[in-house]
Amino acid sequence: MLPDQAVLVLQAHFIRGSATPLRGRWLRKFRPEGKLNPGFQPPSLDDAIRQVGVLPNGKIVIGGYNQTFGLAGQSRRQLARLFPDGSLDLGFNAGLTAEQVDALAISPDGRHVLVGLFILSTRTTPAQFPLRLLRADSPLLSRVERMADGSLRSEVHAAPGTRVVLERSPDLRHWVTVEEVTLPPGGVLPRTHPPATGADGEFLRARPVP
Repeated sequence: MLPDQAVLVLQAHFIRGSATPLRGRWLRKFRPEGKLNPGFQPPSLDDAIRQVGVLPNGKIVIGGYNQTFGLAGQSRRQLARLFPDGSLDLGFNAGLTAEQVDALAISPDGRHVLVGLFILSTRTTPAQFPLRLLRADSPLLSRVERMADGSLRSEVHAAPGTRVVLERSPDLRHWVTVEEVTLPPGGVLPRTHPPATGADGEFLRARPVP
């Protein structure tokens, strides 16, 4: 259910007796009184869509397998954020490629999305099932992973040339600037941060410079 009491439904179409019975999935939005909202126009979805989550502001996070949401040149792979009317929000970019979205959960404050991924095995590596905590509320998307030595590796995704501030906090209340930097060509800024010094660990965030 959305903040305006509208209801989202992920509809599947099956054909009995077929070797591949699942023929498609559609994301529908119904008004509070139960009528279909024809103005809700999400990107085309196929049988690869798997997960749907709703943010407190009414935006919608969707994820799936081998899925490209949107049109060529304006698309997102595997994981996307939609505006309440269903249109693609290009301010959100997880930078996923081969990873497949198996599960997702939205934090109560809407700031983060926890994504369960599935990475297929290859001849040299087994299948992997990583969890990633991503920012869900910002036009910048910070990906943070803890390394074996305790350091943190982050990635910020935004349009090339975007000026951003990277910050750390021990408690989500007091933030210290790490650096101010411009996103390079490609729109991905990787960084490695020293291990946390506090007993409760550290938090990272990236925000655009006004």
